[in-house]
Amino acid sequence: MSCIISKKHDPFLAFRIALNIPFNIAACLFAGVSQREEQSSEVQSLLQSFSSNFESMNVPEMKYAVHRLKDCIKTKTTITPERLREYAWEKRNAQRYSDANALFCVAACLSAEKLKGQVSMRVIILCLKGMKEVSLEMLQSKVIALEVVKGLVIPLMHEVKEKMEEVVIAKKDLKCKLLVNGLNHISTCEAAVGQLNEAMATIEYCLSRMDEQFGEESSKQRVYGGLLYDIGNLYKSMFCFSDARQSFEKAKLAYKAALDIDNVNRKYWLDKCEKRCKECDNH
Repeated sequence: MSCIISKKHDPFLAFRIALNIPFNIAACLFAGVSQREEQSSEVQSLLQSFSSNFESMNVPEMKYAVHRLKDCIKTKTTITPERLREYAWEKRNAQRYSDANALFCVAACLSAEKLKGQVSMRVIILCLKGMKEVSLEMLQSKVIALEVVKGLVIPLMHEVKEKMEEVVIAKKDLKCKLLVNGLNHISTCEAAVGQLNEAMATIEYCLSRMDEQFGEESSKQRVYGGLLYDIGNLYKSMFCFSDARQSFEKAKLAYKAALDIDNVNRKYWLDKCEKRCKECDNH
């Protein structure tokens, strides 16, 4: 794959830093193989499926997403995941939140189809993060946002989750960490709309994946402590203060044992856990 973008002025700097990838790969992600090259039949099928599904939902704020996908299908011109992410942020800035979430979802699934390994996973995570941020912003500004996030965004995020599971990465420990990172954005959205049991199930799935991959070493990962802390917050929201306190205590042990955290951040999270424990004691 050849890209004819000059490195003299690096337009991909922020994107490269976010993904931790070199210039030439970032250029290829933006450029695709060639703007004149037709999409593969698999990509065409993916775009067609999303276009039909979005159109059938009949959501006014998703008209742009449907139009953009139909145009790609009709012209068969190459579209890259990063271009779709750009369009998604444009729609978010215009407060067309459903359009933005739809485009983030397609970008994530397209990444799983067109990219490989950890690069694909990192783009998917950025898309899930975008969907989370757009949804949280929407919940603060729109009356009907609760039902939109419940009925549209979260199901789309779980569709992305299925694509994440299919991505092949040689280093299984890295695949596990990236998967957990992505699913954390889903559980945050679920908790934000009151789907506490669903959020709990998502986090418990992350814990089980880590236990399966790392065994006893799982508790020495910083993210493990974060998952236990999140479960504590969910129990606290359910007024199950005894269970919440137990989770915060487990989170403290994980943060103390974590090997991938500096002492400043370790103290910060230990203090937060201790504060939560005291709040539980007051109930």
